[in-house]
Amino acid sequence: MHKKGTHFLLTTIFPLAFVGCTHTYVPTQKNDTESLNAQFLTLERSIKDLKNEVKTQEEDLLDAFTLKQNSNTHTIKTQIQTTQIQLEDKITKELQEAIKSLKAQNAATIMPQQQERLQEKEKEKEKEKVVVYKTLKEPCLLAGKFIVGEFEDVRIDPPALIAAARIDSGAETSSIDARNIFEFQRDGANWVRFDFVDRKNNTIHAIETKIARYATVFQSSQKDKSDKRIVIKLKIDIGNHSDLAEFTLANRASMNFAVLIGRNILKDIAVIDISGKNLAPLADTKTK
Repeated sequence: MHKKGTHFLLTTIFPLAFVGCTHTYVPTQKNDTESLNAQFLTLERSIKDLKNEVKTQEEDLLDAFTLKQNSNTHTIKTQIQTTQIQLEDKITKELQEAIKSLKAQNAATIMPQQQERLQEKEKEKEKEKVVVYKTLKEPCLLAGKFIVGEFEDVRIDPPALIAAARIDSGAETSSIDARNIFEFQRDGANWVRFDFVDRKNNTIHAIETKIARYATVFQSSQKDKSDKRIVIKLKIDIGNHSDLAEFTLANRASMNFAVLIGRNILKDIAVIDISGKNLAPLADTKTK
C-alpha cells in the first residue's frame, strides 16, 4: 500500500511539477528574443540613418569645397589678367618714352646745315601740293596731269578751228553743236552731214564725216527720257594733248558753248579745277 501510494504520487505529482516549470520558462525566453530583435532593428535603423546623415554632410562639404575652389581659381585668373594688362601698359609707356628720347637725341645731334636742308625739302614738298596759276603759256601740271578749268579753248578738226568748250566730268561722251543733220550712204557706209556754227566768227561750216556708231543719251533733267544720237570721231587738241575722240551730235543752239568735253577725253590726262578758266592753253594757237 505504501509502495502503491508512493508510486501514484511519483507518477502523478512529478509530471505536473515539471509541466508547471516548463510553462513558466519558455514564454520568458521568447519575450527576451523578440526584445533583442526589436533592439537590433532599432539599432540597425539608427546606424542607417547615421550613415545617410554622414553621406549628406560629406556631399555638402564637397560642394562647398568645389565652389570655393572655383571662386579661388576665378580670382587667380582675374589677378593674372590684371597683372598682364598693367605690365603691357607699363612696357608700352616705357617704349614710347624711349622712342621719344631717341628722337630728341637724334634731333639734337643733327647739324644746323642738315636741319636747314630738311626744312628746305619740307618746303619743296609743300610747294608741290599747291598749284599756283600765273599767266599761262603752257598747261599747269599736277601729278603728271595737266589742269583744266571750267571752260577751255580747244581745236577741233574738221572743221579745223578753235572753239570754246565747256568741261563736264559728269558727261560720259563729249558733244558738238550740229545743225541740219542729214544721214546718207557713201560706199556702203553710213555718213552724216551737218552744219557747225563758229560762234567766235559767226560763220557756218558744213562737215561731212563717217558715222562711228549710235548712242543712247539720257537727259539729266528727265532720266526717263532718252535720245538716240549719232556718234562721230573728230581730231581734238586740248592743252598739249591731241587725240581722235568720239563726239555725239546735238543741237546746242540754246547752250553757251558749242563744244562739251566729257570723260572720254579727260580720263587719265587731266584734272579739273572748276574755280579756274582757260588753265590749259593750246600748245599752238594757230589754226592748223
